[in-house]
Amino acid sequence: MAFQKVFSMKRESLLKANVNYLSPKYILYSVILYGFSIDNDDYDILMQNQYNALFSVVVEKYGEPWINNGFPTLNSLKIGYDGFYTQPLCIWKIGKKMIEIHILRGDTWQELNLFVYLPKIFKKVNQQYHQEQKKKELEKKTQELETAKRGADIL
Repeated sequence: MAFQKVFSMKRESLLKANVNYLSPKYILYSVILYGFSIDNDDYDILMQNQYNALFSVVVEKYGEPWINNGFPTLNSLKIGYDGFYTQPLCIWKIGKKMIEIHILRGDTWQELNLFVYLPKIFKKVNQQYHQEQKKKELEKKTQELETAKRGADIL
């Protein structure tokens, strides 16, 4: 019940979800739940309450985490080079799936997220995605070089 109580503060922005299926068999391989943003000023109270509620729900269902880094102070959270950084707080290994609680940090806000995924499939899908991105970048560079060459030929 604590989970519902803490998360119902902004019910309309309770959680955004990203659900990923592997086609054509529609194998669910990841679910990511995004908590609402919490400003730096409210971190100590709101984020702590949100974390405690989510942590207790997962522990009640799956037991103690495999890795537990605990709840960090605001000053101990890192900020990445692009202004964002996700920091794992707890990780559970449940059969073939992983469950992770993370804090995503921006410059002036934080967001508590829950990841549930199948590592083997998730890794393959990520590799495929990155390969496709590299291929698109290469095609774009090739196209730019061809355009530049045509422009030089005109001159």
